[in-house]
Amino acid sequence: MSSLPRLSPGRFTALWVILRSVAKLGDGVGRKELLSFARRSGLRCGDLPIPDGLKLALAGAFLTSTDPVRLTELGKEALARCNEEEPSHDVLRLLVSVLVLRYPPTWVAYWQGDPTSIDLVLPDPTRELLREAKLLSSISIHDLEAWAWWDALKQVPPIEETAGQRKAVGDAAEELSFLFEKQRLAAEGFVDLAERVRWVARESPAYGFDILSFCGVTHNASAPRNALAIEVKGMSVVVRESLNFYITHHEWGTAVSLGNSHIFHLWDGVAPAREHYTDRVTPITFGAQFLKDHLPQVPLCNDSCRWETSLILLPSKTLIGDHL
Repeated sequence: MSSLPRLSPGRFTALWVILRSVAKLGDGVGRKELLSFARRSGLRCGDLPIPDGLKLALAGAFLTSTDPVRLTELGKEALARCNEEEPSHDVLRLLVSVLVLRYPPTWVAYWQGDPTSIDLVLPDPTRELLREAKLLSSISIHDLEAWAWWDALKQVPPIEETAGQRKAVGDAAEELSFLFEKQRLAAEGFVDLAERVRWVARESPAYGFDILSFCGVTHNASAPRNALAIEVKGMSVVVRESLNFYITHHEWGTAVSLGNSHIFHLWDGVAPAREHYTDRVTPITFGAQFLKDHLPQVPLCNDSCRWETSLILLPSKTLIGDHL
């Protein structure tokens, strides 16, 4: 299973009804009999999405994948936490923790890229579910269980579909910069240079930057024909109080080596499905010198160890105000 039914309180209650139904019927119940029995539970006037509850139970390995199904040790653990018709917040925590970490929804990848975006990326049904599980109001070490879940969520790899969406945002941002540079140079009177702009990241991911352009008047009026390397960052959300993106050690090393011959482009609000990808007309532009104080310190062991990827978190007002 590559994705789950949409997460909502109703579906997780249906999952709970499924688990309780197996316990009542006894291990080794056929799926058709289980669904029929669970639908007759009467909980919430029988209006629960019981088939989705079974899908969630199987996906989370609360039940065996066989037919007839049996409770697994994890399913028994969930039932041991509560003996009520409605799942307690303790039960919901277990169910949510297992399923979201095993099958991270799309919003997880966007939240990983911008931890301040939780209010924007979290669907309302999921927000309600996390609130009922008391996972939204307790993100501190005083509630170690909740803190540990959110900390684990930072590390969980996205499913293939979400990873593809993230790459699509990056590719769209690079295309925006590629076209922007061509138009900029042509508008500045360097038509020949505009034709020579290269989207090198499309040729190979081994380059330490994405677009090979030229300075033009904008970046070096005294030497407009000098080459310019551009590292492009794309965000699906619109910049608000903070601006966040990842940078690799290779990208940073390239930026430092090239000095004034290197800049960063950042595009926010990128939606690959839209015709023009974003409402932003020009990229947020800044140099490597602006980032140096925001990166991990050089390890004391020098060349023996190094960081590979760093999440940069910047106050957007400073960056946008000073570096457009």
